[in-house]
Amino acid sequence: MKVDFLSCTKMLYLAERLAQGNFYPLPEPDGLTKQTGLTEKELEDIYDQFQHDKILRLEDIPTEIVDNYGNLQSEMSYDGLVADQKKLTEYITYTKKRYQLRQEPVITREAIASIAEQLQEFFGKEKLIKIIDSFSGLIDMSGRCFENGTYSLTDILFRHAYADAWIEPLSVVLAEFLNPIHYGIRNKDAAVKIFDYIDHVLSLGGDKRDYEEWTKQARKYLPALQRAEPRTSHSPEPLTVKIAGTVPVRIEGSANDITPKNPNHFPHKLPAGTTWNNITIRFIDSQKVSIRARQHEHETNYADMGFSDKRSAKPDQQWALLHILALNGGEITWKTSEANKNFKKTKGLLSKALQSYFSILEDPFYPYHSKTDDKAKNSYKIRICIFGHENESDDKSEENSTNDDIADFYKNETPQI
Repeated sequence: MKVDFLSCTKMLYLAERLAQGNFYPLPEPDGLTKQTGLTEKELEDIYDQFQHDKILRLEDIPTEIVDNYGNLQSEMSYDGLVADQKKLTEYITYTKKRYQLRQEPVITREAIASIAEQLQEFFGKEKLIKIIDSFSGLIDMSGRCFENGTYSLTDILFRHAYADAWIEPLSVVLAEFLNPIHYGIRNKDAAVKIFDYIDHVLSLGGDKRDYEEWTKQARKYLPALQRAEPRTSHSPEPLTVKIAGTVPVRIEGSANDITPKNPNHFPHKLPAGTTWNNITIRFIDSQKVSIRARQHEHETNYADMGFSDKRSAKPDQQWALLHILALNGGEITWKTSEANKNFKKTKGLLSKALQSYFSILEDPFYPYHSKTDDKAKNSYKIRICIFGHENESDDKSEENSTNDDIADFYKNETPQI
């Protein structure tokens, strides 16, 4: 993969996502497309480059073969990609220094993608190519790269969102799309509409100084807005956005989260770099939990977290497994009384549900075969700090008297072994 002024920030974006996720092994490229917004081909190219730079390496990954009933048949291994966390961190530091980038972009790549989508929908690709070619403030060859499909408009804008030197910042580039020379008489109000949309996104995400610079640049092209009052607060407001492949949705909260709201989602925005070790779940009873994530606290139940059986509306198997983990210090080995062969499949579903609920890419479980000072080999150990409620007894008969539904699950799904 060619590493240049445009590709460096796309690679940096993926490197930081991989560093935050701490994956073992790394997901296949097709498994990261929805989470990153990058195409499978883009991910494959970056993976190849990272392998060439020895940031990623192949490693022997142990796995289990089970039958249709979840019974262990054999163990084997396969070659999987893993990241060298030290080299990944070194790469992130080097890239920001080498290309004189900000420590954080003005707004996230997801927010920039929403702006790019709106610009492309309004102008069309041919007009955008002319605009990009006419603007000297963009990186050289940007127009040609966009025209031949080497880079997307999101790639180009994201590079400027990271700009700290050498090239124009994002505020100047976005303001150029308001230049009256790009609009015909019939579209005299179009610049105002484009301004309103971009202004919403930038006012919700990013630094206050970046937003003020944007309004300064934009008003050079919009005399009608000279007397307009800037947004008085740099706080979240409802925003309607359109994302490729979806209908327009109304967003409550930060523009750094430009995605349709997930009804089963932690209600507070977690700071960048939040890991599972920053999250504590404590069961209040068999159906409700108290969650603490960084500075946020939230009380919820199995249904609101998405652990409701669609047929019966009772707690599903993933919730029961989470409860069993709470009863056993967050770890299950085959010596645990509730251990069950079907736990592997249920554990996988629980992992995906927790990743979706908290918007954390990292697997919430430690690798099954790993062994540390506080983890046994061949165990399911969750990275979250998790506790049963204070009056909960290890005696399952007491738990049964509290909640018959959970008791039925223990009886039918988790026989003693």
